[in-house]
Amino acid sequence: MGQEQSPEVVVVVDVAQCEAATTDPPVETLGRKRPAIFPSAMAEVLFCFSIMQSALMADYFVSGFSTVLPALSLSLDIPEDARTWPSSVLSLVAGALLLPLGRLADMYGGSVVFNAGFVWFTVWGLVAGFSTNATMLVVCRAMEGLGTACIMPSGITLLGKAYRPGPRKNFVFALAP
Repeated sequence: MGQEQSPEVVVVVDVAQCEAATTDPPVETLGRKRPAIFPSAMAEVLFCFSIMQSALMADYFVSGFSTVLPALSLSLDIPEDARTWPSSVLSLVAGALLLPLGRLADMYGGSVVFNAGFVWFTVWGLVAGFSTNATMLVVCRAMEGLGTACIMPSGITLLGKAYRPGPRKNFVFALAP
């Protein structure tokens, strides 16, 4: 009943092959490359441009409406004490629904919510252009706020999912409004 010795196992390892397998490119290098989802530089530029322009357009509809409000107030006979509603209702609705619709973008995907919000925003923008009274204008602007609340968080979601952490993602997020 002596001690049993286990047979020795000899493993031959190619050191160069192991070093090549364990050295991944640093995040810095990966973060500088164009993401694989974009077949060309032009596709990447158009993607970023569309996301950023949608955010700028939503911002313009929030703040730029005050320039046309005096003319609309006269043509739609909006009372003096109700003139703030058409310009501020979009901000109110968008601010109130930003987080719930961001969660919806997380659940169903950023592109679905982004595209649905963009279509919704466009339709209600067209309907608002044909408003015949103050109430219709306020309702249409509130519905546009719902579209804005869809566009803003889902656009950021799309940008965040397209890029790896690194300088390229930092640059794109710095350009986003």
